[in-house]
Amino acid sequence: MNKRGGSYAKTKTGYELNLLKYEGCPETYESIFFKIDFKGNFSLRSGGVYKKTGDCIMF
Repeated sequence: MNKRGGSYAKTKTGYELNLLKYEGCPETYESIFFKIDFKGNFSLRSGGVYKKTGDCIMF
């Protein structure tokens, strides 16, 4: 699994996903761990901010 985001794994009880949370102003990248079982129960945990710049990206 990619610890920074963009990967998943199937487990005995469901799925585990590493996701990326992005904010544009200031530009911030945060790793999010998402776990869901086959019954529909889920949990979220932040892996912390791993990149932050002074840039402000506006779309």
